[in-house]
Amino acid sequence: MPTSKQANASEAYRQVYDTNASAKTINEKASRLLAEGKVRARFEALQGKVTERAVEKTAISKAWVIEKLVENVERAMQAEAVVDREGKETGEFTYNGNVANRALELIGKELGMFIDRREVGEPNEFAHMTNEELKAFIAEPDSEIAAIRNANGQRPKCRLVME
Repeated sequence: MPTSKQANASEAYRQVYDTNASAKTINEKASRLLAEGKVRARFEALQGKVTERAVEKTAISKAWVIEKLVENVERAMQAEAVVDREGKETGEFTYNGNVANRALELIGKELGMFIDRREVGEPNEFAHMTNEELKAFIAEPDSEIAAIRNANGQRPKCRLVME
């Protein structure tokens, strides 16, 4: 199943070259064309302009999205009353923790409040290592950075020290 980008590239290829080739052939040729640096750069530039126009047209901005997320949090945590279709308060307050948590998560991510953490290695992979081996393993990235900086004629700006 082609992606939407591939489907758009295939359709563009079909229109430009006015061909009756098979869908497979068109997809392959469009894919090769899209892989070329200049074509890809132009495609991405035009795609960016289309996205900008869509955002302007719908008046969606980060501020608007965050405002709506805050509204979701307030409603989901019973800070605001439930309203009917006419906007009249029903006198009910409904708690929905999943909605509140998701909205808070998205707001927190936008504000850079959370750090993605990944584990290194397999479970118990480091259990068999001695303290010296662990120190060497931890210091290895620092050594690689220092080697790169030295190769570029730069002095190391920091050093990892393990005690």
